[in-house]
Amino acid sequence: MKKLVKFIFESDVISCGTKTNNNFLQTVDIINGAVLRAAFANDILIDCPYAEEIFNGKKYQAAYRGSKCDSCEHAPVCRKFSDMSFSFLMPENSMAAPFTAKACKACGTEHPIMDTVMENGILRCSQCGGRMENLKGIIDRDDFSSVKIQHSVTTHTAIDLHTRTADNGSLFSVEAIKMGSVYECEIDDCDSGMIYVGKTVYIGKYSSCGYGKIKVASIEDVPKYDVKKAIAQFNERFKCSGGKKYASVLLLSDAKLDIDKVGNTPVTTEEYKRIWKERLLGIDAPVEVEQIYAQNFLYNGYEMSGGDYKIVSEMLTEKGSSVKISFGADDERAVDFLEKLQGNGIGRDTNIGYGKIQICGKIHRTGIGGTV
Repeated sequence: MKKLVKFIFESDVISCGTKTNNNFLQTVDIINGAVLRAAFANDILIDCPYAEEIFNGKKYQAAYRGSKCDSCEHAPVCRKFSDMSFSFLMPENSMAAPFTAKACKACGTEHPIMDTVMENGILRCSQCGGRMENLKGIIDRDDFSSVKIQHSVTTHTAIDLHTRTADNGSLFSVEAIKMGSVYECEIDDCDSGMIYVGKTVYIGKYSSCGYGKIKVASIEDVPKYDVKKAIAQFNERFKCSGGKKYASVLLLSDAKLDIDKVGNTPVTTEEYKRIWKERLLGIDAPVEVEQIYAQNFLYNGYEMSGGDYKIVSEMLTEKGSSVKISFGADDERAVDFLEKLQGNGIGRDTNIGYGKIQICGKIHRTGIGGTV
């Protein structure tokens, strides 16, 4: 069963850093579920005598390798590790802003936000009458205010072993998430006992230098989200009629939908909707795609578990992407389908946090003329 796990950062953390310049390394603020999974795996592999042994074609796997593992204290975890799931690690009670959300250009989230997934019109701030612009970044799940991540910047250099002075051209700076930050995620450890309050792991880059130390601060049941109630409130809020009901799908994390594999030949609007339906929901889903507000990006990385470096590129659909869908007003199959979809996620690699969605979220129910 999935648990809501909160971590406190006991040192600065840098994850999936990007070099904005040759001598400046900057962290991302939302930590990939694969990074968190790797941290727990590494905690086991440090003690594993078989870590470098090829198993199922790969090295460095937290996996049960037969009776020779029975005497190891980590065996109960390794037996179930491949079935465990880890969501993206985010600041507590936060989410990525939807692409459909708008904020006051002058005052940001200090003034009421609007959402355009179901409504369009003249977008003027309801408080000051000013212009609206796209809401970006990370926001609070309850009041939609901007969440500011605290960072620390440190400068480092290498020492020339011969002269015992700073190595020429080696000065660089690191921007990391600041120690003391509290992040949360959903983890299903398959009741193996791997997760417990006080558990410490190291995530991200430079963990051997003291970065990335995080500790489990609390473990709770994941709050229940009533999909049927949310859909009913969504349709009541926007007074939907005409024999149809509507719903919104919001990506809470990046998704691997293989959208780049459908080709780049120009298609009609209807064909475009059909492609998105197939990738998002499945071609036989009892719902129809009405509008898509999405952005894709190319993610490059290295695959090293096979023993050799291999460059991997994938097209991901970005968190914050939103889709408006419709279905028959009396079609309970569609509601049940969406409820199951939210629990399972969409696309590939949902066990490491990709494809996490929310149906008819609170922010999508704000519209442009009022609040929930």
